[in-house]
Amino acid sequence: MKTTMMSVFRYLSRAILITDSSVLPSDSDQQISMVTVPPPAAGCPAVKMVELCSSSMTCIPGTYLVHLTCQSVGSAHEDLSPVVTRMYRTTESQDEAEDLKGAALEVCSQERELTCSSFICRNIRDA
Repeated sequence: MKTTMMSVFRYLSRAILITDSSVLPSDSDQQISMVTVPPPAAGCPAVKMVELCSSSMTCIPGTYLVHLTCQSVGSAHEDLSPVVTRMYRTTESQDEAEDLKGAALEVCSQERELTCSSFICRNIRDA
């Protein structure tokens, strides 16, 4: 019996933002927020959001560090920009309620390949 290894490749889209306000109400005292954002449209993935305030020592006072991730369907920009523009003011935003949103001061996005390896045992006869 020989053991063969099969790798399954999946891609992850992620973005890191520096924002000027929290997604939570202003009276919240949370230092770390974890949110699942529902898909913006059919066929789009749900987005996981982790938001850290400046007291977590990850950004300067008055700002927030936001990390977005989802399973890739397209590029990281295509996957995550609908969520970013829905939740923050950006140069791409076209919402009437822009003054009610915080601003995304910096946005960086990328795709990452994830490898999930598993062992598959098979009986292979030598001919």
